[in-house]
Amino acid sequence: MYNTMVKTYRDGSKQILCATKRVFREPGWESNSVYSLNQRTPREKLEAREREERRILWEIRQAREGKVLEGPDLPEDWEADAPWWDVDPAWWTEAQAARRDVRDRAMSWESLQRSMRRARVKVRDYCLSTDMKYFCTFTLDQEKIDRYDIKVITNKLNRWLSHQVQRRGIAYVMVPELHQDGAIHFHGMLTEGLEVVDSGTIIPRGEDRPRRPRSDEQERAWLRAGGRKVYNLPGWPYGFTTALQLEGCYEAAVNYVCKYISKGLGESPGYLPCKVGGRWYYSGGALGRPDVEFFNSNMEDLQDAFGGSAHAIDLSRSLSEVEMIVVWITAAGVPR
Repeated sequence: MYNTMVKTYRDGSKQILCATKRVFREPGWESNSVYSLNQRTPREKLEAREREERRILWEIRQAREGKVLEGPDLPEDWEADAPWWDVDPAWWTEAQAARRDVRDRAMSWESLQRSMRRARVKVRDYCLSTDMKYFCTFTLDQEKIDRYDIKVITNKLNRWLSHQVQRRGIAYVMVPELHQDGAIHFHGMLTEGLEVVDSGTIIPRGEDRPRRPRSDEQERAWLRAGGRKVYNLPGWPYGFTTALQLEGCYEAAVNYVCKYISKGLGESPGYLPCKVGGRWYYSGGALGRPDVEFFNSNMEDLQDAFGGSAHAIDLSRSLSEVEMIVVWITAAGVPR
């Protein structure tokens, strides 16, 4: 067991994770310690579950009283203000009937949160370790496919992507997203290999939507000012696509893809997130992975060495009594 893990990516950048306890283990080794990233003592599990129950029931009470919560964060004094047993007798029976469901939701929330974090880490590692060429969006045409039927969509998507991997040698990471009306589309990153055509539109610098220039002169001006040319993928048979060449801050584009794993899923334990089609993301092809090394080191020494570049990680939902920091180091060896 080790307390420090270092990931090295293809461009030479590094991520250092350091904890106050030995929570990392090399692949293939089993842990004898109760302190691992996804394991807690029985008392810690019970305390966390009971707190989630109280929190969910508190939110139910607020909703019944017509109070609207602003954002996912609760007031600091929410537990003292309204413990779960302090409820209006008029709906006590309903609350009691819902308590078993509340317990299941609290436990499921923790499990899904861990699953979501693991998915973000996986997508980030794949993208930072693979030479991705395009950031793409795939939307669906209702006349060509039922864009509300996730089973039909994923079957067609997987078949098409598998064909591109076999025939054109691409690698990809795709993240599904739900429209507000329940329709589905996908965002992702692809390596070079697919046919791309100029869409005739550009995203001017500082804007987020493609626009068609009125003249060749305006097109050149937009591109000189940092605008980005938008391409289409004519091989996508089920709707519409956009593709942007990955330029500039590659890591920012990776972060943009990762955020879709939890976008619109709700960050409050009262509302469970859901995987679109049972998957946080889809991946395939010859994807790279970072080189991983394990060490034992002193966290205080790392904090002193990196100062403000060492960022604390909140482990309260996963592992109590353990602190952890993360440090990112660029390919030039500069912490950020």
